[in-house]
Amino acid sequence: AGLKDSSIDFWSFWENEDLIGCGAIKFLDSKNGEFKSIRVSDSFRGKGYGIKIIKKLIQKAKELKLKKISLETGSDIFFAPARKIFDKCGFKKCPPFAHYKNDETACYMDLII
Repeated sequence: AGLKDSSIDFWSFWENEDLIGCGAIKFLDSKNGEFKSIRVSDSFRGKGYGIKIIKKLIQKAKELKLKKISLETGSDIFFAPARKIFDKCGFKKCPPFAHYKNDETACYMDLII
């Protein structure tokens, strides 16, 4: 339900009839956005689709004339693969943004595009 907000653009990615994954961009203001709900379906994990989805979302952010994309993910070991992919895409750790506050269980990252 949270993804139905008018400040959010949502995309799904498909291979024929199979859902590869999804992702969303929330507009924080006219130049800044936040990646939300990036997921890869279990049957597509470990095949490079995560980075493909993120790169496609970065392309969409550029088309939407955003200048910076931020994200929040977990800081524990479970989220290490996600942090590694974001790092490969050029994201850097940053302080909390928007409504987020310092939280040792969270990792904040951003990318100037």
